[in-house]
This record gives sequence, structure tokens and C-alpha cells, in this order.
Amino acid sequence: MNATCIPELAHTWNVSYPPSARLLRQWTSPRAILAITNFADEQILLFHAIQQARQSNAKVLLVHVLEPDRAQTGPTEPKLSLGLGNAVESALAPLNRMARKLRWVGIPCEPLLLRGSPREEIPLIAKARGVDRILMTTASERNANNAVCKTLAEDLLPFTSAPICTVGRCFPQENVSGQRHGNITLALSLHSDAGMPLAFASRLAQEHQASLTVMHVFGSEQKDRSEIARTQWAVTSRLPADRLREAELMCPLEIVVRKGDPAAEILKFGNSTNQDCIVLGPVDPPQPAEAGRSSIVHRVIGEARCPVIVLGRSVADAAGS
Repeated sequence: MNATCIPELAHTWNVSYPPSARLLRQWTSPRAILAITNFADEQILLFHAIQQARQSNAKVLLVHVLEPDRAQTGPTEPKLSLGLGNAVESALAPLNRMARKLRWVGIPCEPLLLRGSPREEIPLIAKARGVDRILMTTASERNANNAVCKTLAEDLLPFTSAPICTVGRCFPQENVSGQRHGNITLALSLHSDAGMPLAFASRLAQEHQASLTVMHVFGSEQKDRSEIARTQWAVTSRLPADRLREAELMCPLEIVVRKGDPAAEILKFGNSTNQDCIVLGPVDPPQPAEAGRSSIVHRVIGEARCPVIVLGRSVADAAGS
């Protein structure tokens, strides 16, 4: 039975052991959230930072990265900016203003202004400060609509050992109210290490008192001879039994099967059922043959009307170590 449906979720890692309870607790109830801002996303980023920090009494590290062409600094200068240059001065004001807004509502917040490449600086600061989750938006990224250019979230996936939570440009402004529907979807590929994302998603649903939908999309290019290979039963039989039983004890669980374009079906389901969050993973970097094509991850994080949590290669490695 050929059950592979999401190419960049398909991989060859052999995660022999599920993530520990301590690691799952860190990921699903974070104590430190790194929120990346480009200032244009102030309203929506602050809303989600407040909402997520309050759920677990987390501290927020509010980060803005000045890239080399804007920072106008030499390579030997310190990474942490302390007020040098016009670019730094102009960035410190909005960064400190956003930090004050978080503190005003009771969220501990530390503003950090970094200089360099976000792809290099973000993983370094996340590791150094023991970050449990990375939060960012894609609403104002210049390449958000470009099928070829990757978003910052996609660039960071291979290098960060914490889940990345993204809020796309399609998130409806009228939803900035704190209302939750109690629904979480895990878009899953049927591979031997499906236990890691299933353990994460079920624990996340338990933390938020939500229902969990495990969703698998059979791509239209698949040529299974028997329709039974594309049923809910077939998907259930391919999931790790111990993880599935544990998930059923933690939260109300449903398995949904769809056929067609994976990204389109995930988005259609998420938008039509008022999902609070979509979980994708584990995510493998695009293969060279996929260059120039819009990946499923790119489309989902850019077009979803709810936050999307992506579990990257380093998260899977951390779970298996």
C-alpha cells in the first residue's frame, strides 16, 4: 500500500523513541517564547504573543534582526546591538514600545535587537536562551506570495530545535478576540515515526482542552489498486498503536481522510471547520527536484486562517536524541 501523500513530510529518519514527557511539556506549554517581529506585524504578533504566553505563563523574547545591508556595521562588531547607528536607533524605538505593551498586560518581555542574517542569528539566540517555541508572522514578508522564495519560517526549519508557530497573511483580523473553538488538526504522513507529531499534537490538544483531528490526504497522483487502501481504517492501521491509544486518552480524537491536492485539502478543512491550530510535521527540506515549486508547507503557512505549528528536522532530531 502506497500511503505517502505529503512529499516534504516524508523522510527516512528512524526515531526509535517518542519524545520524553518533559520535552513535550516544554513544547506544548512553553516557558520561553521567541517572537520575531519586523514591526509591520505589530498588532497581530502582539495578540498571539499575549495569547500564547498567558496560556503557560511564559516569558517573551521579542526579537528584531537588522540584516547587514541595513545595520551598516562591520563583521567584527558584537551581535547584540546596544544603540549604535541610525538603523539601530530607529529599530530600538518600536521594539521597546512593543515590549512595553507586553509588560503592560503582565507578560514578562525582554527586547533583543540582533544584527546579521536571521537564518543564522535566530537559531543561535533560541538555543542560547532555551526557547521552547518560536512565533512569527508571514503577513508582511515580501516573498509571502512568491511560490519560489521561501519564508523565514521555512528557512529556519532545519536549524531550530523548537516548534515554529506561524501566523499567515490570511488570518482574519476579526478573529483578534481571543475566541477559541477547541479544534486542532494534525496533517500527518503515514511513516514509522508518526509517533512524534502525534504525541505533540495530542498533548497540545490536552493542554488547550481541544479536540484533535488527525488528517491524511491521499494525493491524486497515487495509483492504489484498491479503494480500501485510501480509507480511514487504512490510515488508523498505519499509525503507531501505542501513540494512538495515548492520544485517545488525552483528548477527543477523530481521523479524517481526504483525496486530492494535499495543501488545498488541508486549507479547505482548516478554514471550513474553524480550527484553532494546524500542526505540520515532521517537515523535510524540499528536494532539488522541487526547486521553483510552491511547497505544501509554504502554501499552508501562507494561506491558513489559523496559526500553523511546524515541526522541523531539528525538532525530530531532538525528540529522538
